[in-house]
Amino acid sequence: MAIIPFIVENEDRLFQTFDVRVFNYGTDPVSLQLEVSFALNSSDGPSAQQLYVLRTVELLGGQLFTFANIFADFDVMTGKLITWDANEYNITFNVSPDFPVFPPPFG
Repeated sequence: MAIIPFIVENEDRLFQTFDVRVFNYGTDPVSLQLEVSFALNSSDGPSAQQLYVLRTVELLGGQLFTFANIFADFDVMTGKLITWDANEYNITFNVSPDFPVFPPPFG
């Protein structure tokens, strides 16, 4: 089993959702679970974490998968990608916020 932790900070609430993209660069399938938690106040620490996303997928070799539109209206979100197959280290991932697109200013 491999557990890959990550943190998403959003104290100024610049984005409302984020995506986690995962790629299996191996040739064999990999089972993968995404967990995302939050604390109402960033000062609450890890003991106050509330799990709010739990998704499981199986990625085939060479497959890209996106966990899209994960709610992000918190100060800090913590996440974990968990794999439990023999090929658990054949993945790479990227976390990217979905910034709003503002129209150009009137000129």
